[in-house]
Amino acid sequence: MALLSRARALPLMAVGICAFPVFDVDEGEPLAVNPNRGTAFSSVSKLDDTRVIDCFTDYFNNGGAGTCKILSVEDMAVTEEATVVFNANHTQYINVAAFSSTAAVVCYLDHVGTEHLTCRFLDVSSNSINPSEPYTVDDVAVEVSFLSIASLTQDVGVVCWSKPLDSAKDRAGVCNKLTMGEGGVITVGNLVYFDQDFSTSDVTVEAFSETSAVVCWSAQGDGDCRTLTLSDSGSQDSKQKQLHKCRISAFRADSSIGAGPPGRRLWLRPRRALRAREGGQR
Repeated sequence: MALLSRARALPLMAVGICAFPVFDVDEGEPLAVNPNRGTAFSSVSKLDDTRVIDCFTDYFNNGGAGTCKILSVEDMAVTEEATVVFNANHTQYINVAAFSSTAAVVCYLDHVGTEHLTCRFLDVSSNSINPSEPYTVDDVAVEVSFLSIASLTQDVGVVCWSKPLDSAKDRAGVCNKLTMGEGGVITVGNLVYFDQDFSTSDVTVEAFSETSAVVCWSAQGDGDCRTLTLSDSGSQDSKQKQLHKCRISAFRADSSIGAGPPGRRLWLRPRRALRAREGGQR
């Protein structure tokens, strides 16, 4: 009887499978972007329909030079158009986000120079990349090892990271708003916590529109996510207002991430209520 039931189920399964289109995946010839076998912390972001920016640490160059390249794609071929070293040595935990076809921001840990989380604006043309002066996003935390950046508009982005030795919690999760000014000048607002209860790692933030993003992370092993929303109704000050209280803590879920342009405020709201946690331990 069991065999009969299984046999009758097979046609239904076949119909379900055939309902989905099948696509072939072709691959082009590989491009040796860094053939010296010293590549780490690679990050890629799309500039336009034919170009991406690829940033990585080149350990073959000066013990870890932070390097970015423009790669163009035509049919199945990938070619290198430009390259730049944006940090001379010992560059770690690189993350890059394109803000437009001609602008990107790369964030990283400057392991030797400052040991702080640092970002640079990258002015991109068809055959060159010009980095701005480095901007220290967090001048307190050292050895930041998990960070992620996303662009919401051509002028506004958000960077999130795990903050070591934070006064609230070691490796608390924090975000800050980045605003691009004239000439690629980066300014930030006041940081906001997305997790003060647990040590965070593997932080990733991704924009969904010009006004929203989601940050996801590992909270001592459990995966959590929260939404980030850019509101046009907020004032420039960083005063916190309690719009939504999480079920199990005093976390100010809607804290302003930064001042930014007049009348714009970035709010942090929970995508879902956090699970009840006993004593702040998993």
